[in-house]
Amino acid sequence: MITLEQLCDMVIEARKNLKAFGFNVGTIIDFGVSTRYRRCWAKCYKKGPSSFVIKVNSDILRGHPSSVRDTIYHEVIHTCVGCFNHGPNFKYAANVCNVNFGTNVKVDS
Repeated sequence: MITLEQLCDMVIEARKNLKAFGFNVGTIIDFGVSTRYRRCWAKCYKKGPSSFVIKVNSDILRGHPSSVRDTIYHEVIHTCVGCFNHGPNFKYAANVCNVNFGTNVKVDS
């Protein structure tokens, strides 16, 4: 089982790695676990021009660590300038993560 501390470490890692590749990563003003989500693993909410809230489904805590990491990277990418949707900028950032950090960030919707 993954702990909240491990999730936070994954967020810190994703932010650091994206910044190292020149992405302008937004500020995550709140991060936590929600028991309300039934149809998704996580959500990123925009709260200002560069401020975001990320909530993950509590069921993810029982997931495989690499899948959880991929989900965290996916949500942190959404905080990068121009990446809030799943457009070309998001896809580029996901590809950078997949190639350089061994993630498998997917763009399903």
